[in-house]
Amino acid sequence: MRFRACSALLLLLLLSACATTEPSLGDLEDPNPRFANLQRAAQYPWMDDGHCVVRGASNEWPVLAESCFHALDHDRVKFRDVTGKCAVASAGAAAATMGVGLCVFASPAVVAGAVIVIGTVVVAVAINEGLDAYERRASRERARPEASNKQEPSANRKPIPKNQPDPKGSPEPVSPPIPTPEEKQRWRETCRDHYVACKEFFAGEKQRRVWGESQCQSCMDLCMRDGQWPDEANDHPCPGG
Repeated sequence: MRFRACSALLLLLLLSACATTEPSLGDLEDPNPRFANLQRAAQYPWMDDGHCVVRGASNEWPVLAESCFHALDHDRVKFRDVTGKCAVASAGAAAATMGVGLCVFASPAVVAGAVIVIGTVVVAVAINEGLDAYERRASRERARPEASNKQEPSANRKPIPKNQPDPKGSPEPVSPPIPTPEEKQRWRETCRDHYVACKEFFAGEKQRRVWGESQCQSCMDLCMRDGQWPDEANDHPCPGG
């Protein structure tokens, strides 16, 4: 019982010493600590497929490392106190080994050569799923601004002048020109000539009728509207042009 109490006190002192280690410029806090913790934990072998790490990934690394230290595959991990900050002056052999290992592993800064993994590490299933989920969310976040930029808000779109086609939609129907009385008279004379030629073309044959009027009359109405004899009316040719 006395040995366990001493061991617990020793671990607390060691973790406190590790927490005072100053991180290098390359070890500054990541914008997303959870993602950074998952990336760091992916380097190590875990006995529980990484479930403990995923549950505690939102904590700071020293807290996560302490809570999940038991889940490490200790047969494949070796710890080296390369900085000398985790040295144990006097303690039992078992307590010293565990204390130094936990202190090295929980260090906020990543120290090269401090944690040595034996063999090839396959990323734990739960950790891999957590990293994939983060990447999917990040991709969606990056896609949102692009999608909003592609479609300009309707409030910011410039009004389309009347009778001008909308470049992003179907063109609006163009209103026919409004002729002066003199132009209207010339239109009437020209259209009448084409109308007579249309009647002669059919030469007494029965013309197609829409809404109670003949094909030549439909062509005549379009001519009086636009000022020129049309090529077709009601999806049928207008002879006499």
